[in-house]
Amino acid sequence: FTDPLSLTFFYLIIMLNNPTYLGLWLDYREAHLVRLADGQVETEQLTSEVEDFNVRGGSRSETPFGPQENVAERRYQERKRHQVKAFWELLLPAINQATSVYLIGPGMAKKEFLHFLEATMKSDIPPIKLENASRMTPRQLIAKVKAHFELSPRWTSVSKAQTRK
Repeated sequence: FTDPLSLTFFYLIIMLNNPTYLGLWLDYREAHLVRLADGQVETEQLTSEVEDFNVRGGSRSETPFGPQENVAERRYQERKRHQVKAFWELLLPAINQATSVYLIGPGMAKKEFLHFLEATMKSDIPPIKLENASRMTPRQLIAKVKAHFELSPRWTSVSKAQTRK
């Protein structure tokens, strides 16, 4: 294949014939990935390095009845923003390999991750479905992902989970 268009078309046919489904439980502290492809289930857990900041220090205001402490909170927010972005960039390869993504988790992390994907990947984003979900065991997560993609519970055997930091 010398023509880039024919090469892209070739990969598209391969992806349609062998779909890779990705279930992603996402929070700011960790992500649990469930990949369903080629008759197997692969699970992976990624732990983020996003810190919980306990703002300390500061100085008293010069005005008599002003705030008790002036803290440079912006510095902490910027630091957290950079840590979250670095964590989300770790998830990009899994999203690039998927033909369809099921994004679940508590809070706002999944919506912010979707906005990050839209800004980063532009038009190459696979179809993504969002849903709220609280913490689950690995087996519950696998069952939920299989049910979402309408796959048989006996479709695959579970591979050993990997943990990455």
